[in-house]
Amino acid sequence: MINIASHGVYDREGCLASYISFHRIPGPLCDAHIGALKRLAPTFHEVLGRVLGLLDTVQKGFATRLACLSTREKEIAQWVNSGKSNGEIASLSGVSENTIKHHLTSIFGKLGVETRAQLVHRLTEHEAKAATPGHGTKII
Repeated sequence: MINIASHGVYDREGCLASYISFHRIPGPLCDAHIGALKRLAPTFHEVLGRVLGLLDTVQKGFATRLACLSTREKEIAQWVNSGKSNGEIASLSGVSENTIKHHLTSIFGKLGVETRAQLVHRLTEHEAKAATPGHGTKII
């Protein structure tokens, strides 16, 4: 890679670090590039900190909604998270495929998701957060 400018910011109080880099900057790098990056990096860092804070708030709300699912709905959500189709879940649960569809409609509504992919994403994110509370890396 050529013409790379980067800068890192670490907030000890918030225990948050960010690293910003720009690649293929046209022309030779100069003091103006360094000055601009030193001015921009703290702003990017602050915005990313706010975004991560909002994501944590959303995730905590998701955990609360997840706890409100019935035992059957939690079971079905985990089968979806495992990649099972409605037909497979119906066979495993001993109910009809239409019943699974109704459960999924209820699960989607309670968790505030619209698709199976969103459900799997949110469940995976929730499980990762629960495995190491207070720790994690987010790459944005």
